[in-house]
Amino acid sequence: MRTFRIRTALVILAALALALPLAVPSEAQTQTKGTIKIATQSPLSGGQAALGEGIKLGTQLAIEQKKGPVEKLGFKVELVPYDDQAKPDVGVANAANIIADKDILLVVGHLNSGVAIPSSEKYKEVQLAMISPPTPTRWSQTGTISTSAGCAAAMTSRASWGPNSPRTP
Repeated sequence: MRTFRIRTALVILAALALALPLAVPSEAQTQTKGTIKIATQSPLSGGQAALGEGIKLGTQLAIEQKKGPVEKLGFKVELVPYDDQAKPDVGVANAANIIADKDILLVVGHLNSGVAIPSSEKYKEVQLAMISPPTPTRWSQTGTISTSAGCAAAMTSRASWGPNSPRTP
């Protein structure tokens, strides 16, 4: 169990180390400062709350450790936790709220693939990056991550921070 937590924390830290630099706009775009939000979706209540809390706290730790360069540019980095209750319908409803918030640039979670897969369909609509540490994944030949159900497009990132990007901060 301890190895799982350490591995999960390392995956989250590595992902944030890769994702946060992508969220930094070019010098020409730094006039408009704002908040960059990173959401988590995991069970924060019920029988799996301890595991879900681990995802939330691991993400918070990674944000605290990696937000310095982004904040130096004038942006605030904020965690927005969502309780998916380990229920697919709750996860999908949360995903709809997440994609409605244009400041959320990344989702870390879900604990359960039964929640991650249907929620990832919502993220796919806006190409929101999703990092799901405990959910079974594999690298496809195109370099994207896909779930065991083949939701590869949901795992692509919002890395094009040009003026036409749907989520430019």
